[in-house]
Amino acid sequence: MKAIPQGDTRNRQSGVVILEALIAIFIFSIGILGLVGTLSASVTNASEAQYRTEAAFLAETLIAELRIANPTTRASDYGSPSGTSFLAWEERVTSGTSALPGAGKTANLPTVVFSGTADRTVLVTLKWQAKNDSATRQYVVETALE
Repeated sequence: MKAIPQGDTRNRQSGVVILEALIAIFIFSIGILGLVGTLSASVTNASEAQYRTEAAFLAETLIAELRIANPTTRASDYGSPSGTSFLAWEERVTSGTSALPGAGKTANLPTVVFSGTADRTVLVTLKWQAKNDSATRQYVVETALE
């Protein structure tokens, strides 16, 4: 076997540590980018969940009001778009602390439709559109009033 002179091993090893460091930084950067992407998706999902919860709360609030309202006048009071009680509820949906984003747009206005015998079935539809989101979300609930 031939002995390798000391000077030759240094020449072969030069730059390996820098290359290893660059590869480690690259792998670390990919991990950080993945973490940032996951965090962004988590914030988006939390916002969407908040809006769905607000929509469910607003719809269930209206249904509770309908259950205690006078059965003979509730269709005219709460029927969209001109019922007086409906207009007050619509104001809560489109503005205020529990308002849904984009619910005030013409295409996203909430609706309440009565049907069935003596207007005992009601269909409530809420639509919203979050900022920087092109998709319109909706919450629909149909129930029978007693």
